[in-house]
Amino acid sequence: GNSREPDTVPALGEMITQLATIWEEVLNRSGIGPHDDYFDLGGDSLQAVMILARIRDVFGVDLPVSALFDFPTVARLARDVESARAEASRRVVLPLRRRTLADGMRPLSFTQELILQVSGNPLLAASSAFNRIGAIRIEGDLDRAALEIAITGIVEAHEVLRSALVYRDGVPATVLSKSGKPVLKELGGGIVSRAQARDLAITFGNRPYGLEKGNLVRFGLIRIGQAAHLLVVGAHYFVFDGWSMDVFLPELAERYAAARESRAPVIGQLNVGYADYAQWQSDLLESGALDDKLAHWKGQLAGALPHVDFDRKRWTSPDNRFELQRRVLEIPERVVEQLRKLARSSGATLNMVLLAALNVLYGTLEGQRENIMLIQSAGRSEKDTEGLIGNFVQTLPIRTLVEPDANFKSLLARVREQCLAAVANENVPFARIIQDVFAGRDMLLDPVSPLLFVFKNFRVLASNAGDVTFAPADLEYQSEVFGLIVKVHEGPGALDCGFLYNPVVVSNGEAEILARCYGVLLERIARTPEASIAALLPVSVIIRAAGVPVLAREGLRKLLRKLGSSVARS
Repeated sequence: GNSREPDTVPALGEMITQLATIWEEVLNRSGIGPHDDYFDLGGDSLQAVMILARIRDVFGVDLPVSALFDFPTVARLARDVESARAEASRRVVLPLRRRTLADGMRPLSFTQELILQVSGNPLLAASSAFNRIGAIRIEGDLDRAALEIAITGIVEAHEVLRSALVYRDGVPATVLSKSGKPVLKELGGGIVSRAQARDLAITFGNRPYGLEKGNLVRFGLIRIGQAAHLLVVGAHYFVFDGWSMDVFLPELAERYAAARESRAPVIGQLNVGYADYAQWQSDLLESGALDDKLAHWKGQLAGALPHVDFDRKRWTSPDNRFELQRRVLEIPERVVEQLRKLARSSGATLNMVLLAALNVLYGTLEGQRENIMLIQSAGRSEKDTEGLIGNFVQTLPIRTLVEPDANFKSLLARVREQCLAAVANENVPFARIIQDVFAGRDMLLDPVSPLLFVFKNFRVLASNAGDVTFAPADLEYQSEVFGLIVKVHEGPGALDCGFLYNPVVVSNGEAEILARCYGVLLERIARTPEASIAALLPVSVIIRAAGVPVLAREGLRKLLRKLGSSVARS
């Protein structure tokens, strides 16, 4: 910690020690002092949610994410926790706990309800838009029997993987399917090339699922070398999100090692299951605990919504397979460091800076002063959900006004405020927001947002099991119901920013313009965050960044027409 005078009272000493321990666990650091700044320690909004979940467990109080952002030291947070304990309204009302489900029927989570609602659209009937395909590279002399034992153990422990959809009196629910133990299917015969392995994995993973049949996860094994294999993990999005792979891989390695050594696996205890989480969500909604949160969204999204330029005819054509192509932009380490400094000085996080910059990019290229962009949060706001496989993802609309004469820092402050409010109110089902706020509009055919922004700062690390290594493998393939996803992977240095686009509605050239302009924009923000938004990306800079050949192919006139009045300013 630093040496400033303590600004807290001795009575809080024990609480400060407990809070510092929580910070150390989540931030994976030791020796955190009462006055160390959360942002200087590298904290972000995902870790803030994890810290607040532990505070809920230990102290029984519910704090908003803004508490940690506004009071980013252990000492200041201790005061907030202490005052919250004195206020009944901030105490946890309905804790997440294990339930006894008498009839075996399990309610759907809010995320599952949304997937069911969207996947029922005839447009998706023959698509694999909700198929998720992950891959794990296994290096070493593989014991196939031990691998099968490990996979079976995971499927037994995480019962959501054995669920099937049923309807009772027209109401959807899930039950456990009696499908027996999972099958590990051999793919490809002998040793295959990397390209062949990718094709085999995608074909295997894209086979259709039947939600009512169960078997919503599948496993394939491809041999890619003398002592190297690719384990393909295919699952329906109904039961498996991105975080689930971060749970799956280390658990697979531990269960494999245990099977090889004829011992019990050392796995963290699961205090609740996915069905308990779904029932808890349902109870929250029925109790009225989410009424204020729903009112927040109604206020945020009231009035006329920004226009989304969307080619419905092409989107609904038979050519749309919902498969995304990828244009990767690497943001250099020196730029990332400047952007991190900007974030820290603004009490914000790097993902908020990147989202604010996307608002500038889109607002400028589309000639719009207001945007709605969708972000996704992990949705695991309770500590006991962190070790579960399942789909907890929450989709949140962020509405932002982009004023050309304002500077970037003021825009960042607005985006920060919007993001913190969104996360504080994330427990409201997006399906309910669609129903109550968007008057039930079809989000697939009439989207409210041009893109989804995804920021991933958790990475699956390789796990060792004796002489065998399990490591994540990127198939560079994704199918989605979004036309454009901007996905950022944060590592220790440079950032990988992927523009994932559906070629039916976003051309290769348009994706190229977006990526190039975003890269230049981030460099300009890093240099002069005080600059006005209009000055950050004038037309002359867009033309220089995108390059004449790309612009000529895409139609410079069309772009300039969209830019409208900003041409005069350049």
